[in-house]
Amino acid sequence: MLSEKTNQKHCEILVNKEHKNFGLLCDTYGEAFYGVIIRIVQKKEESAEIFQDAFTKAWEKSNLFDPEKGR
Repeated sequence: MLSEKTNQKHCEILVNKEHKNFGLLCDTYGEAFYGVIIRIVQKKEESAEIFQDAFTKAWEKSNLFDPEKGR
């Protein structure tokens, strides 16, 4: 589990669209997120596409993220 300070930093990266740190978010959350997708979809190729689409949409809509409501 990540510390509160780390979670806060990741929220800042997302909200501020710190492009240089996008990889950090993928490295931190990617494996667990992909694992959930693969369990649901059960096809590697489709899961990879869904994973990429979801991360891209989260990044594009990061201005809608409210750190007070999410982690």
